[in-house]
Amino acid sequence: MRHFHMISTVVALFLMITAAACGNTSLTTPTAPTPVAPEPALTEAPEAEEAPTQEPAADPEFALPDFDSAKFDNPTVINNKYFPMTPGTESVFEGFTEEGGQQIPHSITFTVTDLTKEVAGVRTVVAYILDYSDGELVEAEIAFYAQDNDGNVWFMGEYPEVYEQGEIVEAPAWIPGLKGAKAGIVMKADPQLDRLIVDGL
Repeated sequence: MRHFHMISTVVALFLMITAAACGNTSLTTPTAPTPVAPEPALTEAPEAEEAPTQEPAADPEFALPDFDSAKFDNPTVINNKYFPMTPGTESVFEGFTEEGGQQIPHSITFTVTDLTKEVAGVRTVVAYILDYSDGELVEAEIAFYAQDNDGNVWFMGEYPEVYEQGEIVEAPAWIPGLKGAKAGIVMKADPQLDRLIVDGL
């Protein structure tokens, strides 16, 4: 009898547990998961293309003329009437320069030598130039000139020595064909004053 009572108690407890479990369980219809939009793929923004740089157009007034060594048949005879270069001639130019609001006496001695030197395929006349500021030598140089068949005098390069207190501090030479240097006309055969502007006229 006691054995039967124990079985009844176990069965009752099992039914209570099952009923409690069923009471707390709610049956729901499963729903489909909400679709999630995929995140956009990360891409690098295209780099902005740099606009091509354009060099400013050269002013035709200051454009260097084309140099042709074949147009110099007798280049060391420089008889341009505005810039004659007879060997042995010495010219002295005197005046003033403005430095720090003060007028400083300045002079240049220009000597045409009887020396010649070939530059860029053209035989040139060598000039010796001394530059003084307030009586002190600030630059000494040799410079090269040649006259073409049309009578234009060309500046064909220079080798200057710059002085400070009697000591050479630099020698910024330039010769056509080296480091991008170009020859240019220093005096035309027939210069024109078509762009001269004079105040008051």
